[in-house]
Amino acid sequence: MLLFGLPCLGHVGFTKMLNLLNWLLEN
Repeated sequence: MLLFGLPCLGHVGFTKMLNLLNWLLEN
């Protein structure tokens, strides 16, 4: 089920994680 959801959340989840990391580094 988790592996099935990875393709759907792959790109969006990855960009959200990058945005979160950038936000944490800026603050």
